[in-house]
Amino acid sequence: MNVFGISQIEIAFKKICYLISALSLTLGLYVYKVLDYTPMLYIELSIGTFFLMMPSFTKMIGLDLNISIFFIVLNSALVYYGVILGPLSEIHLLVVFLVGASVCLLWGKKLMYFPVTLVLLMLIFLELNYYYFWFKPLDIEYQKAIIVRWVVVFTGSLLSIVTFWYFAKQWVAEKSRRLITDLRKANESKSVYVRETSHELRTPLSSIFGIAQLLHSKRNTITDPELKKEIEYLFESAFIATKIVDNILDMSKIEAGKFDDIKAETIDLQKAIETCMVMQRYVASTRGIKINLDYDKQLPPYIITDKIALYKVINNLSSNLVKYAPEQSNVEIKIFGTQETIFFQTKNSGSISAEGMKTIFEPFASSNDTLMSTGLGLPITKHIVQLLGGDITVECIDGNTIFKLSIPLIAGCEKDLAASDRPFKKGSLKGYRILCIDDDPIQQHIIKVTTQMAGAEPIVVDSGEAAFDFLNSENPALIICDANMPFMNGKQFLSKLKSTTAFSHIPVIIISGDAFETEKEEMLKAGADEYLTKPFHFTTFYSILQKYLPPIRILLVNK
Repeated sequence: MNVFGISQIEIAFKKICYLISALSLTLGLYVYKVLDYTPMLYIELSIGTFFLMMPSFTKMIGLDLNISIFFIVLNSALVYYGVILGPLSEIHLLVVFLVGASVCLLWGKKLMYFPVTLVLLMLIFLELNYYYFWFKPLDIEYQKAIIVRWVVVFTGSLLSIVTFWYFAKQWVAEKSRRLITDLRKANESKSVYVRETSHELRTPLSSIFGIAQLLHSKRNTITDPELKKEIEYLFESAFIATKIVDNILDMSKIEAGKFDDIKAETIDLQKAIETCMVMQRYVASTRGIKINLDYDKQLPPYIITDKIALYKVINNLSSNLVKYAPEQSNVEIKIFGTQETIFFQTKNSGSISAEGMKTIFEPFASSNDTLMSTGLGLPITKHIVQLLGGDITVECIDGNTIFKLSIPLIAGCEKDLAASDRPFKKGSLKGYRILCIDDDPIQQHIIKVTTQMAGAEPIVVDSGEAAFDFLNSENPALIICDANMPFMNGKQFLSKLKSTTAFSHIPVIIISGDAFETEKEEMLKAGADEYLTKPFHFTTFYSILQKYLPPIRILLVNK
């Protein structure tokens, strides 16, 4: 198979033809003028004109046949000049050009043997002719012979150099193109693998993390200290596992160049900090670590930034803080700012080696292999911080490791605060009925209990068909639907629901183990109001419920 495509070969063939035509109509005619040999005038004019027109023959007779004619004509012309000029023709230089052109234009094709054979026959014939003098060359004066020889040497060298330079350039470009294509395919395959693996992991992990949260919420009612400790261990491990899966997916997005979107919105800064600290304090308590939070009350209560990005940054930084702190120790988190910048600073005991400092923001460069870590949290944090227009640094002082992160500070207003950022109280959704659709018994249980904890009444069904049977007699305030179900998946359910006037107004939350943005966009386009990725924390779930089911309702009563 040829290194280049048909179009590239045709372009190269055209350029060679034009080069030969140009050399024939310039240097060829110059040699005629030096030798004053009339037949050479007609031959050079014919060759120059023929090769100038030759590229246009391709459409009529095909590229392979045109290339064959090219070599026949060129070999015939060289035999003629090899006879009349004798050894002055420096035919060996032109043989290099012809063999090179044959290989480059016809590599991988059986047709390649045809021009190579012609060249070898021409070379053998001319060498024998020089030896046996079957045809006597022209008698050329010494000075003219020197001129002719230099013209021939220049022509042969130029043709060989230009041809090989062009094909070397094209070869490198083609190899680079194919390498990029292969890398793109490999990256796509990796993305598919990460996507499928992530989805397969998220579904059982969602059940584990959900049950762990349910047990953890009841820990104060448990009197057995050993059981209580085991529940805390389970919760911590499940939480860390969700972070690892999320980080692997985030890094995959960064490598694919799909983690570059920033969506500015007004958020409650202190609530964001406290929400993240709740999770980290749970994890820290299992190792006897105390988190000391120093929050500057002079900071604006509301800021404008990307909510998801900020949560990832705070979680990754605080998670890293707790993860590498010694047991039974104190760690510090300090949040302060200036008029233009907000700073997040963490401090824990322990130092990082000089070698570790060099690679700490590189993927998979965990500084402690004994801990549950992929070494992705800090690289992801740095990428997000840079997207937000900030920076992150690390230093070791007096046996302590200090991370300092900064992002632009833009103050927001409470009136612009999203509904999901407003305070939520468990049990505040009493009076609402929520239809929950999931074919997994464990997920059904988790959604049912979580919804009850919010105060709403859950109606649980295991299929889209059963959901429509219920909708024909009842009108729930909200629908929670799993994306992947047999017979009728989430997208098909949305399509049918939104096309039915009686049900189209009901908000729908799609829950899925597919965390890729494309799936989220497709579901939102299909009519979903929210897309929640498994496994999720209950606080996130409650925030979304609150967005569509406000705790305070105005009931209109007909009089």
